[in-house]
Amino acid sequence: AAAIETFPRLPTSLKQAIEMGTSSSPSYILLASLDAARWQVSSPSSPGRKYLAHARCLAAHARDSLLADPPAGVGLLQLSARRGVAALDPLRLTLLSSVHPRATDGTLVGLSG
Repeated sequence: AAAIETFPRLPTSLKQAIEMGTSSSPSYILLASLDAARWQVSSPSSPGRKYLAHARCLAAHARDSLLADPPAGVGLLQLSARRGVAALDPLRLTLLSSVHPRATDGTLVGLSG
């Protein structure tokens, strides 16, 4: 809930999504999802490994495209493996935007954290 209080102007739907994933109690939806994902990757009768490999290729292509020709006002957060970093998620793409969500004309505005 602390993250939600830090950003009081978040839309209600985003607040609800954050609340769904943040709790001191176990999230049974999340645990079931992890179990299903684990089965997809480990079961010989599942095409999960093929799907995961395809997802990695798609993420790499998206990353390469964003780096080669970034849209105006959008950047890509790039993390690199280094001491103290156990692993990097090859499917994760974190976009950085300097375009205010309410600026419909594409105007760049300063965002403060």
